[in-house]
Amino acid sequence: MTSRSEEVGMPDVHGEIVDEFGKIEIYGIDIIPESDRHGTAKELFWPWFSANSTFINMIVGGVLILYGLNIWEALSAVVVGNLVFLLVGVCSLPGPSAGTATLTISRAAFGLRGNFVPAIFSWFSTLGWETINIILGTLALRTLLQQLGLNTPKWALAPFLVLMALLTFAIPVLGHATLVIAQKWLAYVLTALTIVMAIILLPKVHWGYAGGHLAASNSVSTWFLGLTAVLGAGAISWVNYASDYSRYLPRRSDGGAIIGWVTLATVLPGCLYGGLGVVLGTLVDTSDPIKNLPTILPKWFLIPFLVVVIAGVIANNVMNSYSSGLSLLALGVRIERYKSVFIDAVISVGLASVALFIYNFSNVFTEFLGILVILLAPWSGVFVVDYLLRRGNYASDDLLLSRGGSYWYSSGIGWRAIAALAVGVVMAALVANTALFQGFIAMHFLGGADLSPIVGFFLGAGVYYALAASQVREAISVKKES
Repeated sequence: MTSRSEEVGMPDVHGEIVDEFGKIEIYGIDIIPESDRHGTAKELFWPWFSANSTFINMIVGGVLILYGLNIWEALSAVVVGNLVFLLVGVCSLPGPSAGTATLTISRAAFGLRGNFVPAIFSWFSTLGWETINIILGTLALRTLLQQLGLNTPKWALAPFLVLMALLTFAIPVLGHATLVIAQKWLAYVLTALTIVMAIILLPKVHWGYAGGHLAASNSVSTWFLGLTAVLGAGAISWVNYASDYSRYLPRRSDGGAIIGWVTLATVLPGCLYGGLGVVLGTLVDTSDPIKNLPTILPKWFLIPFLVVVIAGVIANNVMNSYSSGLSLLALGVRIERYKSVFIDAVISVGLASVALFIYNFSNVFTEFLGILVILLAPWSGVFVVDYLLRRGNYASDDLLLSRGGSYWYSSGIGWRAIAALAVGVVMAALVANTALFQGFIAMHFLGGADLSPIVGFFLGAGVYYALAASQVREAISVKKES
């Protein structure tokens, strides 16, 4: 059983608690000293479980039905896609080893300057998720008020958007310890209400639903198109945050336990919410799911469910905005961590305002997912292989240098990692079928199937291993001898 000291933080050598609930966290991308490490792998369960107990996963489940898949094909895509959360568990391992955030650890492969490339698109990806969640929460607030008899025209959504931003960014400003405990209590509420929703919807399910017009040339190609949507909203979208939440664990934490708890915490809600989204898709048009919910949910439960949607959005965005602030710091912006969260808040609210009042939410969402997968899948391949080659041996202090040290490489750029990333991105784009971009191979040889996450990850990993394995092993050997 987790003790109170493990849950809220441990004192440093001077007796001061540095990671405490309700107080602003003092560390940004700094290396967490061993004296300030605390907790066990089990603590990772609640933040990850809560963050993935989100209506976003239900939307993706509904998208699979919109793609034309039958109910069993859609459910299988949900399960297979969520099992890939194992990758997020693996990407959590460098946190205790290096003691810093994911996009700072990434400097070990890409170099102190070369890491700007993955850091900038990682920051953009977190901003994108913050924006999407704020939009979704705002629409849910509007529907909630309409159910209470208050008509709200679109132009009056602005104050709800601001309210969602305040609810979203309050916890990340405080930091890690507050996030861990707040996510735990959000998870309790979300799980209870979602089980009630499942009980209501399951008797209405069309288990024989045969699907509609296929989005690709055949059911197999369409299934892979759907799998990419599940991965884009799920595992692939979290890999660049993973070590942000494990970095406070003691250096010698059990790696198997870390992988196990993170995987369990993400697969369970991912399958539950994604499966409910598939069910929802057989009952209503999920191109605008929040608007159509009143047609299938009893009035007595609709308001509690809208509260679930809003709470889930907040739980998901808490993690997004916390990691987004760390990614901004990894870009070299020299400000306190909590100030980086404020910067993110201003930008994401601005983006949400544009998207909410000008663009269709469904289009924005699917276009964003397609770009995200093409960029992040190859990066995760490089990141995982680099960790495995080093066996967790990082020169942590060198990760924070502005020049020189173990990760300076050629003028600060790890060209081997950059080359592997470039090959992975280009090939992933060629086998992608997104709302914005249709790859030549995907459209001419794969019948419209989207294999971008699979090709991107394995090519990024394979090319990096081929180019960098001997160099990394030699560097580790020299470090051990010295």
